[in-house]
Amino acid sequence: MAACDAGADRPVRIGLPQWAGFEPAVLARDQGWLGDQPIELVDFLTLNEAARAYRHGTIDAIATTLDNALQLADGDGSQRVVLVLDQSHGADALVARRPVTTLEGLRGRRIGVDPGALGRYMLVSALERAGLGLGDVTVVPLDYSAHERALAAGRVDAVVTLDPARGRLLGRGATELFSSADIPGEIVDVLVADTALLRDRRRELEAFAAAWFRARDAVLRDPDRWAAALARRQGTTAEELTAAFGVLRFPDRTANAALLGSDTSSLRAAARRLDGVMRRHGMLADGSSVARLFDPVLVRPR
Repeated sequence: MAACDAGADRPVRIGLPQWAGFEPAVLARDQGWLGDQPIELVDFLTLNEAARAYRHGTIDAIATTLDNALQLADGDGSQRVVLVLDQSHGADALVARRPVTTLEGLRGRRIGVDPGALGRYMLVSALERAGLGLGDVTVVPLDYSAHERALAAGRVDAVVTLDPARGRLLGRGATELFSSADIPGEIVDVLVADTALLRDRRRELEAFAAAWFRARDAVLRDPDRWAAALARRQGTTAEELTAAFGVLRFPDRTANAALLGSDTSSLRAAARRLDGVMRRHGMLADGSSVARLFDPVLVRPR
């Protein structure tokens, strides 16, 4: 992975894909809660775009999914998860069109899945509930932006998708067969940075963490107010964004310290399970240890 030149003469660039769970960071930026610290939030339409930028060294840190964090750390022991931003509690789901109304009914069906590891992990987890495997279905690689159109047109029978598409599809009569609420704590979004950035630009990262928790508290106190202010970036309505906030969990600083710092935390257990699934399906190659991936340096008392 290319190293990003995060010298003190320029801002720390944090990549921010378009996702409801990352909106507290946007709120912090819009409200000026980052203060005068040299921090730049760099917007991306998709996680894949942000991950490429991080790999190429054009951003210094990235808000991303836990599965992508494992991929970034695959063969690169310098990568660290330093914040838990959100946990999906129903925002990610396997949704089907009629006549499919059960997981067992997916046998022989075409299922649209984003090429990233998260969608495949969700699908594997859902199929296992029904005693099925990937060999029992046809996996159709399909970017999230195409899920609604593909399902409506009948090109696929089901999709592994996320809000706001999930909510819109359900509103049009689709059936939710499985969601991240069925595997609580396993679908997680995190902030990733490398050890050099933690060493050289810790003050800026601590300022981002403080602004994040301030914005997180504001969103939880009054989600309707802030959803109205933030919906445009998501290309959705305030009502849809409020609904998305309702199926996300935003761990506070204390919860972050426990999740990142404890060897027995639910986060580390989820990472080990995810790591196992990804290795079995050829999504990871290196034998990197999950244990060394997590660092609570931004949330523990100094």
